Amino acid sequence: MTNGLVKVLKAIDTLSRWSGKAMRWLIYVLVIIIMYEVTLRYIFGLPTVWVFEASTMVFGALALGSGAYAQVNKAHVSMDLFYRGRSKRTKAVMDACTYPLFIGFLIVLMWKSGAYAYLSLARLEHSTTAWGPPLYLIKTAIPVATALLALQGFADFVRNVAFAITGGDL
Repeated sequence: MTNGLVKVLKAIDTLSRWSGKAMRWLIYVLVIIIMYEVTLRYIFGLPTVWVFEASTMVFGALALGSGAYAQVNKAHVSMDLFYRGRSKRTKAVMDACTYPLFIGFLIVLMWKSGAYAYLSLARLEHSTTAWGPPLYLIKTAIPVATALLALQGFADFVRNVAFAITGGDL
């Protein structure tokens, strides 16, 4: 069972790393969009109607899609005040104990954002601005990104519990 569990945890880590690596390309898209707007607006005097909304959506997707990647790489903010001077095993116990709060927040976020995305997708919702891009894509990204973060959080929880009990990594 341990070998199977280790394979599942590695698969989750791989998925989280892949999602972050896929999202990193959005920063280039964002830079190009903003450079395009700046060039047209300030050099040619031709502002666009779509760049602000597009850059907001691209940045939103980038931020959402990077959550699981940040989790697998331990890049989220932690309270060093509580961790400083603690053993690795104590840190694992502390992390395992905070998991219910983490997963509780993500469950509520998935539940609410899932309903929000479902309604948007069912209506094929578009923005009411002059450009009018589809909103259902970015709204669907919220529960998907939350699910990826929850999956990575679960993998971390399993590792922390295993380390707290055995003192060794899975």
